Amino acid sequence: MIKGFSFYKYVNKKDALLIINNGTLFFTNPLNFNDPFDVFPCVPKEGLSKYYKYILRHHNILPDVHGKKKKSTLNNINIDDMRAEFSKKWAVTCFSKSPFILPLWAHYADNHKGCVLEFRVNSAISNYIVECLDKGCMDNEVIYPLDVVYSKKRPRLYDKDGIVTGEIAQNIILTKDEAWSYEQEMRCFRENKQGAYPFRKDQFNRIYLGMKMNEKDVAEVTSAVKRYQEMHGHVVKIDTVSLDREEFKMTKL
Repeated sequence: MIKGFSFYKYVNKKDALLIINNGTLFFTNPLNFNDPFDVFPCVPKEGLSKYYKYILRHHNILPDVHGKKKKSTLNNINIDDMRAEFSKKWAVTCFSKSPFILPLWAHYADNHKGCVLEFRVNSAISNYIVECLDKGCMDNEVIYPLDVVYSKKRPRLYDKDGIVTGEIAQNIILTKDEAWSYEQEMRCFRENKQGAYPFRKDQFNRIYLGMKMNEKDVAEVTSAVKRYQEMHGHVVKIDTVSLDREEFKMTKL
């Protein structure tokens, strides 16, 4: 049984309206992330030559080249290009475990003029996910993010045999430097192109309006939420946030 949980998307007003009005979330190619180390694995010596050969064989790069010419071709493959080749296959959307992280409000929610959207995996969705896993299928609209792991070491691009397994690929996408641990990040990822993808509409559960959001923007976002509720027959709670009276933290009004 998968337990229910909530996860949070920090956005500016413009992006909030796109998500609410279109019922989609934008998945970004990792090559466009702000951290150059993100989804950019290390290339260890162990397994490197086997990985070179794997790339040539599976991507049909010069399959008939042999001997010295083949060795020269392998030596000229750019390591950064190999990492980029992996990264460009994926698209990722990011969430946090908390709606009250001050730096995230500043960095991603337009310095408190934006908002935070709460999504949820409830018991019904949990049961649905279990059923899908048993059948070996999954609805592409279900949002089920996984925890990011924070580490000092970068993940490997391949195993000792030069193969990028599914487990290795997931580890690359879900591993970040410890310096980012304050974000409490979770991620959903697709083996697709960057773009906007629909999500299951009953997963959008709540919205927190930023404490610096002006009245016009509050009205615009509130109206969008009301239209969303009417269109999808699903209640979305609207909350505002405020400064705590005594501590450096935020609270829900």
